[in-house]
Amino acid sequence: MGDAAVVGPGTWETIGLTGDLGAALIGAGYGKPTALQSALLPAIASERNVLCEAPAGTGRTVAIAASIAELVQDCEPGHDPVALVVTSSDERCGPIAAAVETCGAFIRRSSESGIRLGIVSELGTTASQEALLAKPLDVVIGTPDRIAGLIEADVLSTEAVEMLIVDQADDIAIGNSHDVLGSLLELLARDRQRVVLAAALLSPLLDLTADRLIDPLRPALPVTDPVAGKKPDQHAFSVIDANPAAVARTIALLGAETPGILVRADRVQTFRNFFATRALTATIGASIEELTGVAFSHVIVANLPTWTDGYAELLKMANEAGSESVVLLAAPTHRHLLRSFGRVGGVQLNAAPLPNEAGVEAMRTDRIEQLVRDQLTRVSAQPTPRFLQSVHQLAAEFDVADVAAAAMDLAHRALQREVKPGADLPLLLKSPAPAPPGADRRVQPSPEVTDPNRRRGAERRQREVEPGMIRLFVAAGYNYGVRPGDIVGAFAGESGLSGKEIGNIDIRETFTLVEVPEDSADDVISAMADGTIKGRQIEVRRERY
Repeated sequence: MGDAAVVGPGTWETIGLTGDLGAALIGAGYGKPTALQSALLPAIASERNVLCEAPAGTGRTVAIAASIAELVQDCEPGHDPVALVVTSSDERCGPIAAAVETCGAFIRRSSESGIRLGIVSELGTTASQEALLAKPLDVVIGTPDRIAGLIEADVLSTEAVEMLIVDQADDIAIGNSHDVLGSLLELLARDRQRVVLAAALLSPLLDLTADRLIDPLRPALPVTDPVAGKKPDQHAFSVIDANPAAVARTIALLGAETPGILVRADRVQTFRNFFATRALTATIGASIEELTGVAFSHVIVANLPTWTDGYAELLKMANEAGSESVVLLAAPTHRHLLRSFGRVGGVQLNAAPLPNEAGVEAMRTDRIEQLVRDQLTRVSAQPTPRFLQSVHQLAAEFDVADVAAAAMDLAHRALQREVKPGADLPLLLKSPAPAPPGADRRVQPSPEVTDPNRRRGAERRQREVEPGMIRLFVAAGYNYGVRPGDIVGAFAGESGLSGKEIGNIDIRETFTLVEVPEDSADDVISAMADGTIKGRQIEVRRERY
């Protein structure tokens, strides 16, 4: 296979795009090509077959759209499509179509402007898509099974197709449409171009393309290095629409006093109007450059960068601005992009649902319960607890459970009055301050225990486990809304361990300690490597002292 040289970002003109297309991209906010686009677009322009590793966050969608716009511009307009785009899911069709329309806006014909495109996927009826394909089209975008079915039914013609682009080919190759993709690659004449893009060049995909791509180019691209040094905390929420209301709710959860907000250029004024009418303070911009040089308590991103280089720039800007955290509002389809961002930021980015008001209240209640547990631990270490006599007096008049409930209600009201909005929520937590070398981050003595001998005893009591048991560390706590039932369900469901065999479960802010039989520990750890807790893959290992 032919390998192209590593190419760094240049300008749209230097990588061979026409002036009009480059201007259209700059006008849409794509000031310069990413490393992937700089390597991939010239390879596609060579009219050879291309096999390229193009993970999320590298700008592959714009690369697909720009290559189609170049092709359509060079072809005489006809009835049948000159390009087919096959992608792994219904959700990917829309973003690709939007990018194609943006890139094709400069194309002028005698009767109409832009690119004529159609989407065919499992979301639409066969009848409606057959009617769509009866119209003149330049490009058809769809899922493998639907495109193959329409070709087989002689509804979609491939006579004029000059280029087939396969997006997210690795997902297709390891899924149920593996054979369908092979058929589509074989369908076109040998002299027609095939472009196969994948987040990872997995063995099933390489086997599938081995005899179907003749001497493909393999563009190489530099990998964005992880951001070094200090970084703000990084979190993600899953939202259907990162609208002003969702951003305002995020600000309330964070207790963000001076947030910076990144939004799409066409939504800046909408956001500013929304915040102005509600007397909310925020700096709103459409680019990193607009927010550079301003101090922010938090940076909220309602318009995600389209490549990993952009995310690296975002982290550096937030760090220079003194931000505590960067919060991404991501659509459910952005999970691959978040994975790529996580590698650059050195974290695992999982998008938790943005809570509604009821969810916030439930989290606040969980927080109160944990505060009470922590306080009970401290009180039990005191020779004479401060309010013990008052509790005895109240217990003589009321049920002890009612006394406790009343005390928790008072604590809840006090937090609502005295704590900044969001500050008592376990949803987004600051990373713990670095501990001195050799310090134990997990076990802290109670503030009231000042005697060294008693403090060491308190630490030993917290570390002791029943004979035959061992403590496992789970890298999720109240920050992920974890409850004891979640731990028991995950461990029992994944490893076969009985719920009765699981010992004490100690849920903390950012982690959980779980006691399990020592002879079952390795089985639990192995099972949880592929298992999930509350829908997320979470690290489970032996506790380290």
